[in-house]
Amino acid sequence: MKKSAAAVCAAGIVFANPLPGLAQDVLTTHRLSVALAAEAVSEGVAACAKQGYHITATIIDSDGVEQAVLRGDGASMTTLDAARDKAYTVLMLGAPRNEDTTGVIVQRMGQTPSPAAWPSCRTSSWRKAG
Repeated sequence: MKKSAAAVCAAGIVFANPLPGLAQDVLTTHRLSVALAAEAVSEGVAACAKQGYHITATIIDSDGVEQAVLRGDGASMTTLDAARDKAYTVLMLGAPRNEDTTGVIVQRMGQTPSPAAWPSCRTSSWRKAG
């Protein structure tokens, strides 16, 4: 048992330290620490709760993967998806232009027409019969 644990540790050290020639293939990325991400979502939920809003706060990393999520007291289950979608929208559409809120992105893109104004919605072929 001790020999297998030592082998696993040795393998971990070998794989954790790539050969110097392969160092150029290692990518460096930046992420918030766990403590900072947890503090950020906690502060966001608390600040909105003080204003009477029941929200969920989500932080995603540069790959679009959730890093921290906190659903506030009284926040509905739909806020989980909405928070993730808003964070992803800011990452994908806002980051290249240094826009840090969905409100700024909406202003830039303009108002979206309502579904009633879309020509395809006026036809009944897509609606369920009955």
